[in-house]
Amino acid sequence: MDFPLFLILLLFLVACLGHLLLSIASHNYWYGQPLNRHVTDLVQFLHALLALAGPILFLTCVGWNLTLLFQSANRGGGFWQIVGAGYVSLCWLTALIIFPLLTWKRLSYRPKPLIQESSRRVDIAEKLGGPPVGDGKYRSLVKLPGNEIFQINLVERALHLPQIPEVWEGLTILHLSDLHFHGTPDRAYFREVVELCNEWSPDLIALTGDYIDSTFHQRWVIPILGRLQSKIATLAILGNHDLWFEADRLRRRLRRMKFVTFCNDW
Repeated sequence: MDFPLFLILLLFLVACLGHLLLSIASHNYWYGQPLNRHVTDLVQFLHALLALAGPILFLTCVGWNLTLLFQSANRGGGFWQIVGAGYVSLCWLTALIIFPLLTWKRLSYRPKPLIQESSRRVDIAEKLGGPPVGDGKYRSLVKLPGNEIFQINLVERALHLPQIPEVWEGLTILHLSDLHFHGTPDRAYFREVVELCNEWSPDLIALTGDYIDSTFHQRWVIPILGRLQSKIATLAILGNHDLWFEADRLRRRLRRMKFVTFCNDW
């Protein structure tokens, strides 16, 4: 069966998109595992190669018209033709059905305890009078058009949880995570973020890891996070990035600020 050229190209692009989505899904799964830093770097590198290899293999082994795989499989083609047809089908299914459905489900999902939600965007560069670029090794990326690295969303949610004690009614919790100190943005940016957080005057603060991306930037932890103010307590755990850069030393710094610091278990 002959397909119009535009449909052949469209099916090829959809297969490439599906392959990219599958590569990202695999990367995210392995990146979330408690792996050694160097193993994680290797995982990222291999997934980057995998994402790039898909379109190249499609073109090299089949050409633009991927429907030829199915014609070969239907005529009793070899093992690799059948595998290729199956994988291309999976790519199409992922791009056209699975990804849109998951995206719709994620965007439309509203937890039952959530009774109110509001957010506001703050441009930290505008508040500081200039972009707090800093000296991180990826600082040149802030020059990319449309970059919003210095803008943050402050989200406030009200929850109704009937199973908790009445004495907790009105309890406020600030959740702060994934700061990734590495030089860009600079300290001024994070100090401003902390001041915005303090405006909420939270009862509890929950810090859920990934504070640093280098051993050197451990020295940022106390000057920045030490400014956080909670009425009752500040609770902290480490993230996978923190485990790569002298985790015990980082825990000592957090405890020096009187943060209740868990060892990622109860």
